[in-house]
Amino acid sequence: MVSFSQIHRSGRHLAVAAVFAGAMIVAGCSGSGDDQPGTTSRSGAAAPSGTAVPPGSGSRDLSGGGTCSAGEDIVIATVGASPIISGDCGTISVSADKVRGNIESAAEVTISGSDVTLLGETWGTVTIEGAGSGTNVDRIDRLTLTAANTRVTGTHIGTATVDGDGGTINTDGIGTLTLNGDRSTIIVGGAIDRLEVHGSANTVNWSEGARRPATDTGKNNTYTR
Repeated sequence: MVSFSQIHRSGRHLAVAAVFAGAMIVAGCSGSGDDQPGTTSRSGAAAPSGTAVPPGSGSRDLSGGGTCSAGEDIVIATVGASPIISGDCGTISVSADKVRGNIESAAEVTISGSDVTLLGETWGTVTIEGAGSGTNVDRIDRLTLTAANTRVTGTHIGTATVDGDGGTINTDGIGTLTLNGDRSTIIVGGAIDRLEVHGSANTVNWSEGARRPATDTGKNNTYTR
């Protein structure tokens, strides 16, 4: 029924390696070898990943990529950054615009920057607040789209709530889908277990699960099952 619902997985990891390899090389070459006056030289010491943030912030800046400790909270605050982040992260806040990156695993991801594209494997709670931002993540437990023109691709989403207008979701399955905004397009290769629609002019295409929306208070919505 939906021939392009599998597009997101084809060659995804190869593409990531190609796009971000240059960024990793540049990051590895950056830094200063100057020693501070009156201190012992540490030219041969390895520098820690990420950028230090002011005391009290509680989060490390990994705009340059790196590995987060189990449950560690981090931020990405550099415009145009291309971080590749491994490890089982805690809360990740992406405040910068035009970020292109890969985040392996996180308990929570909030994207407030605009025109952000992030890849990943397993994320818990995801909130996209930046216009034109999107993700390509295998599994998301809870998804909320508040901004306009967002885009999400993946394998499975537990719960998805679309509050913004003009969003796009392309996945293999959604547990519960709620559409509060207008003009979104939802393409699901498998099941939507429960569907509620309160917005208008939305298009929803799925093949299994709910026969029809449990609630439809909007106008001019199109459903194909």
